[in-house]
Amino acid sequence: MRTIGEEISIIQSLVPAVHTENNTSTSGETVVDTLGFDNVCFAILAGNGTFIDETYSFQVYENASNSSSSGHAAVSGAVATITADNQVAKIQISGLGAGSRERYMFVRLTTTGSNESLPCAAFAILARASAPLSPAQANTVSV
Repeated sequence: MRTIGEEISIIQSLVPAVHTENNTSTSGETVVDTLGFDNVCFAILAGNGTFIDETYSFQVYENASNSSSSGHAAVSGAVATITADNQVAKIQISGLGAGSRERYMFVRLTTTGSNESLPCAAFAILARASAPLSPAQANTVSV
């Protein structure tokens, strides 16, 4: 029987930082390679921001190539919105490697409002590995 450490891999998708952008892209996006996994859940972690009228939208994009600058498309319905301090959200995507999803994915943050400033990060939790992962692949220290 495999342990959870052999079943999942956690990869940073949006660098932990105070994000202040008010546009359709953000710095710190990391493209995640989903090869060898059946599911991915993007975990959005928001800290203590300054909320007046701000909305932070986290959209998952997919691409056939390892790029966040061109050729990507939004995954329909794969969006989470943060409107208050210290929230956690998740975006679940299934069917990886089944022909309906592209291999590479990333999270893009867009903001609206008058005082955008939110400490946040996004992590991809890749699950249901087709083969057991090594501790290095799974970012795991076994004890």
